[in-house]
Amino acid sequence: MDFSFDEDQTAVAQLARQVFSDLVTPERLAARQTSGSDWDEELWRVLAGAGLLGIALPEDVGGAARGVVEAGLVAWEAGRCVAPAPLSGVLAAALALAGLPAALRPDRLLAEIAAGRALVIPSVAGAQEAVRPIALKPVEGGWTAHGTLPVVPYATIADRLLVAAVDPHGARFAVLLQPRLPGVVVEPVETSGVDVCARVAVEGPLLRDGDVFAGEAGIALLERARLHHLVLSTAEICGLAKAALRLTADYTTRRRQFGRPLGSFQAVANRVADGFIDLQAMTWTMWKAANLLDQGEDARDAVSVARFWAAEGGHRIISAAHHLHGGVGIDLDYQLHRYFFRFKTLEFTLGAAAEHLAGLGRSLATRSRPGGAL
Repeated sequence: MDFSFDEDQTAVAQLARQVFSDLVTPERLAARQTSGSDWDEELWRVLAGAGLLGIALPEDVGGAARGVVEAGLVAWEAGRCVAPAPLSGVLAAALALAGLPAALRPDRLLAEIAAGRALVIPSVAGAQEAVRPIALKPVEGGWTAHGTLPVVPYATIADRLLVAAVDPHGARFAVLLQPRLPGVVVEPVETSGVDVCARVAVEGPLLRDGDVFAGEAGIALLERARLHHLVLSTAEICGLAKAALRLTADYTTRRRQFGRPLGSFQAVANRVADGFIDLQAMTWTMWKAANLLDQGEDARDAVSVARFWAAEGGHRIISAAHHLHGGVGIDLDYQLHRYFFRFKTLEFTLGAAAEHLAGLGRSLATRSRPGGAL
């Protein structure tokens, strides 16, 4: 499989890097932290104006009609600077909704996403078995929803939440839930991370048929959202891991101990080299999964492999970066802590390595049985 990028893809990556370099600066990050803002709205407007929020959406809704790889390039650059915005989630939700049949596709909402005027946050990622559904009850005029989503990043600013649901008979649905509906309570959750998170209590809001996707279309929508979010968040992890590794290499080159650069010691150099090897595995398994999704092939196992490497390799890289920085690494005035916190948020909310490895094992075991395709 050829993972080299064409001219258009390279231009997308360069444009994203320029936007993030201009707007995600230490000064702006400090000002946002002081103001208590949940995210950077100006950054989001610029991303929309540059066409990056609609990079993978159809042209008839204001998109650029590219694919998962191009969306992954944007997510990678967002991870590289730990952009204060829900980029990988919104891109994943948009891609999933765009894949609906024409009669069901919410074109107006997709156009709003591309223009930066609507945030749709998916809460259906993680390992497949870990997705927590809400309960639907049929009533006159639609459905009522009941349940709790314990931790949803950026739910406080979302215009829609894409969630999984089940009815009393166990049938699965996809639901576009409006957080501001009567009966939906969004409570900010205090975490140690850099992303604002919330607990969403769903206490009987009335949902219209247009918000509920049933049957094969709904199940397929949930699976697309899950797979796309896992891949794009993996691209984000790859970007932040590479940036953390680069930061560590620069620091150990400058920092001197016993009259020599710290990086000249074999134990330090080997630790950074191990991180580079992990990053290669993370990167290429992620691009393989993204390519398979773009080609419309079954990418479930490839996504599990990519997520395993992102969680496992990302943990080793971030841990090594902190270890090699020593006390500097835990200073909140130094940028390394932002990489750590973003990585942990993505790991905890989207599934740790063991979850995805177990899911991959179950998939392989199922396919190896008589009648399965291995």
